[in-house]
Amino acid sequence: MIILGIGSSIAPKEYYLKEAIKNLEANEKISVRKISNIYITKAWGGIAQNTFLNQCIDIETTLSPVELLLVIKKIEKQLGRVRKKHWDDRTIDIDILIYNNIKINTEDLTIPHPYIIKRNFVLKPMLDICEDIIINDKKLSQWLSDINEGIEIYINKEGKNV
Repeated sequence: MIILGIGSSIAPKEYYLKEAIKNLEANEKISVRKISNIYITKAWGGIAQNTFLNQCIDIETTLSPVELLLVIKKIEKQLGRVRKKHWDDRTIDIDILIYNNIKINTEDLTIPHPYIIKRNFVLKPMLDICEDIIINDKKLSQWLSDINEGIEIYINKEGKNV
C-alpha cells in the first residue's frame, strides 16, 4: 500500500488536485488505484492563510520511494509550487504518507510521514481509501477521533459537491 496526500490552498484548488492526479497517472510507472473524497480544512502549521482542499490517493508503482519523490517534486514544480516558507500557502503539495512497510528517515524523506497521526486532513481521507491500519499502536480511526475537528467533506469520490 502506497498512500499519497495531496493538498492545495491557492485557487483554483480543485483544479490543482485533479491536475496532480492526472500528472501522476501520466507516468507509466504509476497507477492510481483509489481516490478519497476531497476535504476542506483549516491551514496547519500557523503560516498559511487560506483554507486547504485535501485528499489521499492509493497508488501502485515500480518506482523506489526516492524516485517517486523526484516525480512528485517535478509535478509540484510544473503546477507552480513555489517554496517560500515552510507550511505557507501553495498551489499543490504532494506527500508520500506510507510506502508499503518501508521506513525511511533522511533529510529529504521520512516514511511513514511523521505527521500522519496529527493531521485530520490526512487521517480522514486515508480512511476513505484504506483499511483502518495501525500506526504507533493505534488505529487510524482512533487517532482521528482524538483530533476530528475543523474538517468537512467538500467533494465526494463521485465528484459531487456535498
